[in-house]
Amino acid sequence: MNPITVCKFVCTKGDGQTKRVLSIFLPPVPLNEELFDEAIAPFLGSGEPPDYVHISGAPEDIARVREILKAESSPRARLQNVLPNVERDVVLIKWSLPSNDNIVGETLAGTSLEQSITDLERRFSLSDAFLKNGGVVTAATGTHFTKPSGTHSQRFLRAANLLERRAASHQLAFWLYPRLSRRRIRRLIVDTSGIAPVAFILAYERLRRGIDSELPSIESHASYGGLDSLTIADPDQTIFLISASTSGNLASKLMSKGALAQNIFTLFFLGSSTDGTVICELKDDRGVGFEGIPVIDNHSTENCPDCKMHSYPIPLVGDQFRTEPAKVEELNILLSDFDEATRLTLNRLVSTGAFKVFRSNGARQMELYIDVEQLVYGETNDVDGTASINDIQMRFTRLLRRGMPTHLRRIVPTKYLGAERFAKQARETLPSSVQSSVEVLLSENLLPRPEDAETATLVVSGCMDDIYELMGISRDLRTVQPGGNITYVSPVFRASSESERKRVESNLTFGDQGPKTFSLFNVLTIDLPSCESNHAWSLEYDRLLEVQHWCDLNAIEVPTPIGGRITALRNAPAVGLINDVYWPTPAGTQLNIASDFTIIPTRDGSRKISQADIFAIVTSLFHKYRQGVRKKPKLVSRNYERTVIAPECFQRFSDGVLQASFLRAARGGEIAYGNCEKTVSERMFVFLMGELAATKHGGGPALIEYLIALLIGRLTLHEEHVQEFLAAVVDNSESPVMTTIAQFILASLATPATANLTRTSD
Repeated sequence: MNPITVCKFVCTKGDGQTKRVLSIFLPPVPLNEELFDEAIAPFLGSGEPPDYVHISGAPEDIARVREILKAESSPRARLQNVLPNVERDVVLIKWSLPSNDNIVGETLAGTSLEQSITDLERRFSLSDAFLKNGGVVTAATGTHFTKPSGTHSQRFLRAANLLERRAASHQLAFWLYPRLSRRRIRRLIVDTSGIAPVAFILAYERLRRGIDSELPSIESHASYGGLDSLTIADPDQTIFLISASTSGNLASKLMSKGALAQNIFTLFFLGSSTDGTVICELKDDRGVGFEGIPVIDNHSTENCPDCKMHSYPIPLVGDQFRTEPAKVEELNILLSDFDEATRLTLNRLVSTGAFKVFRSNGARQMELYIDVEQLVYGETNDVDGTASINDIQMRFTRLLRRGMPTHLRRIVPTKYLGAERFAKQARETLPSSVQSSVEVLLSENLLPRPEDAETATLVVSGCMDDIYELMGISRDLRTVQPGGNITYVSPVFRASSESERKRVESNLTFGDQGPKTFSLFNVLTIDLPSCESNHAWSLEYDRLLEVQHWCDLNAIEVPTPIGGRITALRNAPAVGLINDVYWPTPAGTQLNIASDFTIIPTRDGSRKISQADIFAIVTSLFHKYRQGVRKKPKLVSRNYERTVIAPECFQRFSDGVLQASFLRAARGGEIAYGNCEKTVSERMFVFLMGELAATKHGGGPALIEYLIALLIGRLTLHEEHVQEFLAAVVDNSESPVMTTIAQFILASLATPATANLTRTSD
């Protein structure tokens, strides 16, 4: 990684003109032509060219870059391609030591520049680094911060985030160093340990350049928390560095303890005024075109609007979070928690072949997809499925006819797969004498059409689930056919809740005559969660590719089923997964639902119920738990409130396809036992060890699925539990797939960069 820091900014210079600047900071590393060229090349090859290039660094580094740019070098050639005059438009910024304690700028040709140029560079370059590295921390929904000063706020400044980059510490030290060059320093005191690297760089730089003969004492007073114990015996020789401030209160309190204003330096400040010297002012300044950061509102405890809204206050110590332990509850799954309406809806959809997993719908990748063409036109070898398809087809056809009045002029299909086929079917049902006056029109072609007042449109959706697309069609139709009629028809209306469905219906049917101006019809409604992009199958595909690569690197033969699974997942978005949703048992047999399943009738096991059907059922149940079921904790995963699925649920539901569905349908931290009390993790560990032992006798049907859940980070255990379980798999399993995956996870745990398997996957 190139250590040179490069950024772009636009500012207003002294002549009032807006200028584009490429800013380059040279940290104290050996500088050569290749390193410098590598750093600037990506910023000069695209976008608008800069008007000026500012290069800042210590005098010896500036001297070296001057040599590079004065010669016929590659960096000079690049700059000549974008700058009108390299000698005039390249600005070199360095310390002016030992003549004075300023930072000065001059052109490559040697012409001295006004101090305002270096001031602009300092402000814009440091603020850019501050923002790009997370210097402004915003509280999550439902929380806010209690600062060390006692005030409450939604945001706070955290300079330590910036200083996780080594070059940033040197950049701050560069702008600080001249201001301290003529002072004798015995103590350097920082407000938080996070900015200690800046103090150490300053101290060693002074020692290296002969300003000091020994290092000063470097201490931290831990922000407001350490002020009571702070003593300042020699204020003339004690320098204070404040990381960031929005009020200036800390500087005032330091002065009340005896600190001198001229010895207080605030690295980043966002406020009206503060004692001492500010290195980087973050407030907007329109005079120089500096947009800055919006002022952070601080409130007293008594007048905090967030507290009044029951937001959780997160205390800060220094610039560190001090969070309260999360309240963790356990949820026991009962299939009887299904309401009768949902049970009946699922019974109509199951066995039709409509449910598919990991299927693309145009540009949308859907975790759980409803194939409406299969639902209306499909065939199945199941009695119940065939009866449902025939019934839905009949009802949907009736709705299409109902939505086509005599003044119908257009039929608009949505982008959901199957909608265009439905639209063509609707047009074909019209009398031949009428068909010529009705066109099937894609939604993106609506607005170019001339106004056709008081006519009618039938909007046909495959599955009514994309509110943004439907609202866009509604908006365009009000322009195309003012005073006209719109009817929305779909086989399935999918929403996250009844309230969301009512809101969507209200928006779509509201017109110039008020509510219910337009009509909306559907055969079925179903509540399902929004599809996640990082769902279990997407994560599995990515991680199995890593397993495959790891095997190649370590000369380990990749088990054939892993290669086959990668291929199946790669092809899945085109067709969806139906009965290959889950891994088979360790013995290689497909996971199927037992005949005594009670959610829907199984006809003593003769009904054709796919794995995708079972996943849809469990997904629907978990969705209800997340919304809230009477007398049970809501299935949530928040900072200070979490509910996990009780480990005993996996033991009570011994059907392998149900266990696999629980693992795949879980989201966030719902099976993250590594973030629970150790005893909770231990209960899951004991269960998994029992399942592993049972594989010797044909048991443990979903054990590969448990390993996949560990692999993708959905299932987590305390480290000692996951280590012991995986070691047992390696030692005792007869399945090459299980052994390989367990070995890979163990290898990942040994690598800090990937050792996230004992924590939640949030």
